[in-house]
Amino acid sequence: MARESGENGSGQTARANAALLYAPSGYVAKDEIKGRHAAGEAFLKAFARHGGLETFYAYCQTRAQAEAFARQLHGFTGSRTACVHIPLDRIERAAEPGTLYRPDPLIAPQTWQRRHGDQRGFSICGVTHTTSSEGAMAGLAELLSAPVQPWDAVICTSEAVRDMVLRQIESQAAYLESRFGVRATLACQTPVIPLGVHSDDYAATPGRRAAGQALRQRLGIAEADIAGLFLGRLSFHAKANPFPMYSAMQAAAVRSGRRLHLIQAGWFANDWIETAFKEAAAEIAPEVTCHFLDGGDPAVRSEVWHAADLFLSFSDNIQETYGLTPLEAMAAGLPVVVSDWDGYRQTVRPEIDGLTVPTWQPQPGSAPGLARSFAAEMFNYDHYIGYASQSVAVEIDAAAEAVTRLVEDAELRRKLGAAGARRAREVFDWRHVIAAYQALWGELAARRARDTEVAPLGAAETAPHPSRGDPTRLFAGYPTEYLGKDTVVTLASDVPETRLAALEGLKLASFGAERRLPARHRQELLAQLSAKPLTLKALLAELPEADREAAIATLAWLAKLGVVRLSRSGGKDD
Repeated sequence: MARESGENGSGQTARANAALLYAPSGYVAKDEIKGRHAAGEAFLKAFARHGGLETFYAYCQTRAQAEAFARQLHGFTGSRTACVHIPLDRIERAAEPGTLYRPDPLIAPQTWQRRHGDQRGFSICGVTHTTSSEGAMAGLAELLSAPVQPWDAVICTSEAVRDMVLRQIESQAAYLESRFGVRATLACQTPVIPLGVHSDDYAATPGRRAAGQALRQRLGIAEADIAGLFLGRLSFHAKANPFPMYSAMQAAAVRSGRRLHLIQAGWFANDWIETAFKEAAAEIAPEVTCHFLDGGDPAVRSEVWHAADLFLSFSDNIQETYGLTPLEAMAAGLPVVVSDWDGYRQTVRPEIDGLTVPTWQPQPGSAPGLARSFAAEMFNYDHYIGYASQSVAVEIDAAAEAVTRLVEDAELRRKLGAAGARRAREVFDWRHVIAAYQALWGELAARRARDTEVAPLGAAETAPHPSRGDPTRLFAGYPTEYLGKDTVVTLASDVPETRLAALEGLKLASFGAERRLPARHRQELLAQLSAKPLTLKALLAELPEADREAAIATLAWLAKLGVVRLSRSGGKDD
């Protein structure tokens, strides 16, 4: 259960909240579904239903995105919920919920943004999905040099991926020590919290069983036949090579004498990959009837779990970090046979929920050439993970033995399936996972109050983010003069108000208006100048601090249009 995080106005204990970095692509699973899309959508659905919250926060660029966020929440809850839009350049408002959450591990950019204000104001939390891409690996390495705090976290979805994250950090730390003679350490937390499953969406209800039986009949799968199922992307180079699956099903068909079917519900990236799968199935598993279904069809994804007798997934790819589909199969009551790889070993307990098959990979340090060629851009990311996967072996004999055992033993299928369904509901249901997230956010809030701040802004620093500095400072060597506090601003007498209105209507003049003062406040500045010339210092004196940058930009823009004139008073100043 989630750790309590304080009391709300009604005296009831409030649950920890977070502003979600939101773009629809990160939380919508449709068309070509990938794990991170499915996980993002499932998380948002769970957060809406099980978070116990009255107000939700969308940290996003536009009001339209915030409205899409609200609509998506409404679709999950069936009722309108209070949604607050936090624009991307107002990150300090994440202090309202207390945590800023982004659906990937790349939290460094937000830690730099937070450094413009109070670094204790809120926590930043990310979560791992694929960690093998260039962007993900660079982002993990950046955590050592970014102003990441002890009250931040990168959630690792499995012990296996946490091991990878810490290895990446250690590699970067070793470089920095060699380069600068200083040993850097990771400041943020790296807790392991698994992804979840909406158990009720997969449970074997009478209606779903009937739909599954109807699908079996349409596919010609007789009652005495055994159907294995794989669901997910059909990609041998980026997901799972089907060779061990086809080999195991073929061996089980021969040994058992049963008629076996293999349902592959998924989607192909292109015709070439589709042909590769189908010709391999015909060659490697000639005694098995293979069915290829469109896994992008929601009806197929709903029915197919209950048309199968067992689930198979022999993942062998480094882009995989967790693996949702074995968990979904368990929730549906299917016994599973999976490779002993990445997060699969965290969800499937051998001989309890399913059967696991050993995997082999060359020992650490065996492929420096592959890393070097990838860094040199000799090939793309797809080839990188594909080449790496070709050196991962799933034990064929063990896979064949595991599948044969399940084909021949109906009681074992029932026992493993029932245990898996219980485990999915009692351990991995999203209501438990959301509670774990909220407990973590509560712990991070406690750390904000007690832990030492990392990288406080130093007196000698000119910018909170050294590579995103103020352009007027970085490019201070470019102009003749500076528009500084002692600069005299004079209203040009030869530019009447009607002329200004005409100039403002030009596209080249209206560009960037959102960075300047609104028209009403601009007229107030011009009214002050109509009496007499004033210094910039005098013009800014009555303005709130928050409006001064926009006021300076406005005056410079008016000078650009010739509406005001600037004169030197003491040379370049600050």
